[in-house]
Amino acid sequence: MQTYSLELVDLPRDPHEPDTTLFQRINNHGQMTGQFVGEPYWWNGGQWTQITTDRSGGRATGINDDGLIVGLHHDFPPTKAFVYEQGKLTDILPSADSYAAAVNNSGLVVGTEDNQPFTWDWKTRTLTKIRLLPGHIRAEASAVNDQGHVVGISRRNLDVEDQTTRQPNPYQLFFYSEGKDPSDARGDVITVARMNNADVVCGTRRGAQMVNGSWPDRAYRAELSSGTAVFEDIVPASDAGIKISNAYDINDAGVVVGSCTKGAFVHYPTGHPNHGFHVLGPQVYGTEDWFLQEATGINDHGIIVGNGTFKGAPRSFKLIPARERSPLETKALQFLVLFGAVTAGGSGIGLLPGGKLKPIPEPLWDRLNQAEKDLYLGAAIESLSRAIGETPAAKLLHDAGLQITEQAIEELPEPS
Repeated sequence: MQTYSLELVDLPRDPHEPDTTLFQRINNHGQMTGQFVGEPYWWNGGQWTQITTDRSGGRATGINDDGLIVGLHHDFPPTKAFVYEQGKLTDILPSADSYAAAVNNSGLVVGTEDNQPFTWDWKTRTLTKIRLLPGHIRAEASAVNDQGHVVGISRRNLDVEDQTTRQPNPYQLFFYSEGKDPSDARGDVITVARMNNADVVCGTRRGAQMVNGSWPDRAYRAELSSGTAVFEDIVPASDAGIKISNAYDINDAGVVVGSCTKGAFVHYPTGHPNHGFHVLGPQVYGTEDWFLQEATGINDHGIIVGNGTFKGAPRSFKLIPARERSPLETKALQFLVLFGAVTAGGSGIGLLPGGKLKPIPEPLWDRLNQAEKDLYLGAAIESLSRAIGETPAAKLLHDAGLQITEQAIEELPEPS
């Protein structure tokens, strides 16, 4: 089975501040929301911009493909739900204790005010309260997709215990679409994190079995299109080393990201070439001294953002999927060419991974087309950067080699 291959890009931070940037979400244009020193920020075009200016604290919880950002400011009650666009922050409910959780590509915002979910249309400034389920005392809206479908969590009574677990009753996953009453026939959950455009959600629920006297959190994916949630556990039951897991985001391909006992993970749905659960750390090039703790967002291009530690200090990361390569490309990327006279039509020496030398016959270079030559050149530069180690020069070489390689791959002729 093909493993998930990624490139790691460590994003800048203020070297004078001890706190890190904590990533939350990423849209399909690579714009990201986050939190830095307790304040909501967003990342666009290589630059961080602070959303609030009153130093009251807050979080940017969602961003759509137009760059419309939602969240909350004032981390202490009463919190304020906000929308942010082109440098302007707008309070949705200025006098209420509220927060905004997500926004779709039509500008429909979902959030919660005083334990009751709402939708708010950015274009018309129309606020719609979502009724509580019968017998329920509180609910929270968590996500909205481009069809305007809303999901969240709802609870009956905080003081009533579940008769099986003897713990407080879990939340019910509710589903709402405009003009209809919310439906609660969706199953027990702890959280609902996000929903894609196929009405597939991810989040956290209780595990099926107790571990050391308690019910562990377990990440799930659930399909809601049938009217009742069809749950799928993200972490294989056979992996005894993972006691706790949480899912934080899902894209339109159904790929889920989150965190678990072993660190950040990605899970591909049935039918995907990489189907199954993968801890991200071992799949990423350049993670020496890194621990990838949690993956908090994924867009439809498969780009992942999250948080972890680098040499023990908290840092954030962005992971870019590596293009699947053909056998010829893979061989070239594993081969450091010591060009010598090869580029002039003579012979040379190749160095295989592990240090084994291999002669290169004279005609080899002349038989390659320009794209194949560039592919070998890029591979050689990348390999040289690894040999140098972690230095500024090595990073420059790596970036240059990667750029040459990716351009060469694009220009390779199709196999006959």
